[in-house]
Amino acid sequence: MASGNGRKSAGWAWDEALCGVVPPLISPLNATGEPDTDAAAALVEHVLDAGCTGLFVVGGCGEGAWLTSSQRRAVVSGVVRAAAGRAPVLTGVMLPATGPAVEAARQAADLGADAVVVGSPYYFGVEGLAQRRHIEAVLAAVTVPAPPLAALGAEGRTRVAAIVRRHAAALAR
Repeated sequence: MASGNGRKSAGWAWDEALCGVVPPLISPLNATGEPDTDAAAALVEHVLDAGCTGLFVVGGCGEGAWLTSSQRRAVVSGVVRAAAGRAPVLTGVMLPATGPAVEAARQAADLGADAVVVGSPYYFGVEGLAQRRHIEAVLAAVTVPAPPLAALGAEGRTRVAAIVRRHAAALAR
């Protein structure tokens, strides 16, 4: 589920940004495993120059759950800085436990991300109500208004379609 900070930049609006292409970005790391902010900035320029309407960081390529908190901080802040308000930055919170997911969501909001995309717990085959409570806890921890709501999940691991059918109205509140 996505929760944004309600900002509308001079360069974009939610309706247009989410109707376009919002690619998941890799998190470039250097030879020592530290985030390569120059490479991340070049990647942001490349995808925005290609006409993409938003940026999805530390989530869609799968590495977000494996980065340390300091690596996540460097990647998210580098992408937010490189985007410079030209497109929304959606930050993945794809962690299987609620506590670390809450911390990651707060960190993303503090760094200026425009939205968090919360993945439901995926490792232990958690059922619908527990997944809903996980998502609610993460969204409640980020004190920003929620513009659009979007579901993202690896269907084979999370059964997100069934969760959305059953719990979408409650999550949208």
